[in-house]
Amino acid sequence: MPSSPYQAEFQDYLWSTGEGFDWRWVLGVSLALSLWCLFHLFRSTAPWHSKLVWTLLVLFPLVGPLMFAALFRPPSPQSKDLQAPPASGIGL
Repeated sequence: MPSSPYQAEFQDYLWSTGEGFDWRWVLGVSLALSLWCLFHLFRSTAPWHSKLVWTLLVLFPLVGPLMFAALFRPPSPQSKDLQAPPASGIGL
């Protein structure tokens, strides 16, 4: 939920321009499908090495987007990365 009317207005603007697409629901659906596939995979009578390979193949589509989101998310407003470096006094 937006904490202020300005934030809500900004989110509406992002949605109208297509820049604010929220990929979390895609990850949620991917997780549900992966768990469903793994549940049925381990109920089968396939050998364990086949189950291991299929487990990695089923979980791979989840790990990629999660790692991308963790590595490339924008910094929060409270992040120290956004603060200007101290002035050195050189060239003043």
